[in-house]
Amino acid sequence: MRVLGLMSGTSADGVDLVLAEFQGRPPRVAHRVLEHRLGEVNVLGRATGGRDLRAGQAVEP
Repeated sequence: MRVLGLMSGTSADGVDLVLAEFQGRPPRVAHRVLEHRLGEVNVLGRATGGRDLRAGQAVEP
């Protein structure tokens, strides 16, 4: 089975991507990472003029 995992940090300025392959059945499951990428996300930076956002903070258009 191949699984794609995505995770962003609390600052919402980037995303991690991992493509992994799993084989076997519990309790003997083998895995290997097929691909790992780090990406910078600048959508909020453009919307906020480069300012950092805090949880619950609104963005004015």
